[in-house]
Amino acid sequence: MDLDQVKVSEKTEANLIARKLARKTKNLLFALLAILIVTAFASNTLGKYLDTQYGFGPIGIVVVMLLSWFVTLLLLTPIYKKFIADKMQEDINALQKATQLESKEKNNH
Repeated sequence: MDLDQVKVSEKTEANLIARKLARKTKNLLFALLAILIVTAFASNTLGKYLDTQYGFGPIGIVVVMLLSWFVTLLLLTPIYKKFIADKMQEDINALQKATQLESKEKNNH
């Protein structure tokens, strides 16, 4: 195989990897945004309800906000773990590819 062909195939593979990463990042940001918006809306609605129905006042709103942050963290934890696992897998794949290229270069010389 010609050196120029190797460079072209590496560029194509790099473009595919960049597109995958961009798609993953976009999906992650949408999930994060959705979780934050839903929990903020729910905590605001619940806080107003508790205040008008039971007269909780500012303490009720603080409790609801703390509850919403707890729920947000519970929802974000699996997303974060999947992101870390995907990143580790990409690092392993890159290391394996580098090792393969290194062994090919040694065999050619």
